[in-house]
Amino acid sequence: MRPTGSGRSSQVLIVLLSHAVESQLPHLDPEMVSDNIVALNDDQFMLLPLPPSAFHTTLYGQVFRVDPGLLVGGDPSGRADGGGEWRSLGWSAHLLNERFGTRKRPYMQHNARALSLPLMHEVSLAFGEYFAATPLSRFRGSHKEPKEYEVNTIFISTHYVIERHREALLWSWIVGKWGAQYGGMLDRQQKRMMWEETGGRKEEINILKGGKADRRTQSDVEVNMHMAGLQPPQAVDKERQGGYDIFMGVDGRIQRELPFPRTAD
Repeated sequence: MRPTGSGRSSQVLIVLLSHAVESQLPHLDPEMVSDNIVALNDDQFMLLPLPPSAFHTTLYGQVFRVDPGLLVGGDPSGRADGGGEWRSLGWSAHLLNERFGTRKRPYMQHNARALSLPLMHEVSLAFGEYFAATPLSRFRGSHKEPKEYEVNTIFISTHYVIERHREALLWSWIVGKWGAQYGGMLDRQQKRMMWEETGGRKEEINILKGGKADRRTQSDVEVNMHMAGLQPPQAVDKERQGGYDIFMGVDGRIQRELPFPRTAD
């Protein structure tokens, strides 16, 4: 596995480090693989037939399986355990913080991961030098040079898509909607109107008290998929599967109070 950065090939031998292998997924030949792929770990198996909608739909894109009860914070120090995945997770979360703002992000469940090849390619360009440095570790955690820690490709690629989606929503509201109406210049009156549209009241100038929003995305997604003639994202054998949960973050928010997936008794 060789990094793409200039001058690095002489520093890298062929390695079997999973982080190094995954860092090259964005370079898969689009003539040989589809735009949407499914990546499984070597200890991951699927025992029931699943439709494509369990991983990707043309309506909603990739299906992300995150653990809302396990949040990953940014850590640029490199002091976390490098023998597992937590050094790479903390480093990847730090890179996301630098680009999109500081917050903790849900851990990716250890299941089959749905990935978009074009979007992964964009991620590898956005964080090019860090992807190029990842294969310098011939074993997990072996390369300890600051700012050259291993990138966790699955984690950073998934949350990059989420963050870019959030950016698009914010841009469409601030620039596309309000900015377009007033020639890109917003005075105090327009800003007050924006404040009120988000739920703020005139007497609440500095603090917006946000309650729990009335969300319909869980019910809407099933209806929309049915109208589009798509199979629901569940195993074909419904009796053996037990149940399934659907959540869509189309408003740019990941719900932390999600129930864990239900399984048959």
